[in-house]
Amino acid sequence: MGQMGIEIHYTIVFKGNIDSLSMMLERAIDQFKKIGNLEISAMMDTGVVKLKGDWLTIEENELIVQKIALQGGIEPIQAGFFFYVQQEKGIKQFQLVGFSSLFTGDCAGTGPFNLGFVNNFKNKSDVWRVHGSTKTEWAVDFVKAHTQVTVMIKILRYLGCEVFVDDEAGYWGKENLETLKESKMESEEAMKLFESLMKKQGMIVFNLNKQPGNNETGN
Repeated sequence: MGQMGIEIHYTIVFKGNIDSLSMMLERAIDQFKKIGNLEISAMMDTGVVKLKGDWLTIEENELIVQKIALQGGIEPIQAGFFFYVQQEKGIKQFQLVGFSSLFTGDCAGTGPFNLGFVNNFKNKSDVWRVHGSTKTEWAVDFVKAHTQVTVMIKILRYLGCEVFVDDEAGYWGKENLETLKESKMESEEAMKLFESLMKKQGMIVFNLNKQPGNNETGN
């Protein structure tokens, strides 16, 4: 369980050039809008970023976060969660393209669904990847939120992406609502036990069952 709360982890892979990727993302936005309970950012694109060293410096990172925040029309903290690049030694450049979705309505309290595809151009590859997770534990309606995230991932698969999912609630691949409800109850029991143990140690414990806002839950 991800840091006291149920999450669904995913790796999403798209193979194609930048034009094909952009077209797929536009289609994904259209489909996501039909689902509802979402605020979707504008498209964000870092352009090809060439590294001066083996890793991004703090200054380089801040400049990119500011750039995509302006592009997407989102807050810098959300852009910071969106901008996640899995760097490897020997990689000298990368590009990140995508958009971010915040959940509203009955799904409010769910962590953002950050669809930032990264290409590090290793071996001149046209492979774009997203590695992320979305916490659904704190949603107003947990069952609705968790199932909605799985539907969004299925849409991406329908649009030609390969998807690899690790669902802490055990819902993915089974689609059993009873399993989903049981996972929620087990999670709540685990949090109560943790809270009890911390109190016995004399530690101050915040209400772990409180539903934080979207900006308080990250990937």
